[in-house]
Amino acid sequence: MKNYLISEAIGDIAGPMAYAYYKKMPDALVYQAMKKLPDWMVEVSERFDEVMNKNK
Repeated sequence: MKNYLISEAIGDIAGPMAYAYYKKMPDALVYQAMKKLPDWMVEVSERFDEVMNKNK
């Protein structure tokens, strides 16, 4: 069980780092991830993207 938690944590860190580096994620991947989130998290993510895109 411990190795699973470490692998999960590495994935939790690697995803946002890859997004920051490449600046784009495949739409299919974003869609699949957003489907799994609760509505309030989707809303926060969308608002965050709006703010970040205004500052470019």
